[in-house]
Amino acid sequence: VNHVDRFDRAEPDDVRDSAKRVGGGGTDMTVALDWFEEHEPDVKAIIVLTDGYTPFGEERSVPVLWAIDNDHVVSPVGRTVRVGKPK
Repeated sequence: VNHVDRFDRAEPDDVRDSAKRVGGGGTDMTVALDWFEEHEPDVKAIIVLTDGYTPFGEERSVPVLWAIDNDHVVSPVGRTVRVGKPK
């Protein structure tokens, strides 16, 4: 994990304006999910923004929503929602 954004009491515009992509390739999202389990034990759900080219791991103790911008990948765990690029 090389970057963490917190939106505890953020307004919708705050989230949109501050959410920026960090990194670029070779990501193992299971490491991020492990980080949440260790550092944020009270988290209610996790939303993962990804291109889908990552290990998905196993079911977690909290709901995980995979927001994937790739029409060819569906997560085998949690739930998948398709996100598109703005037109």
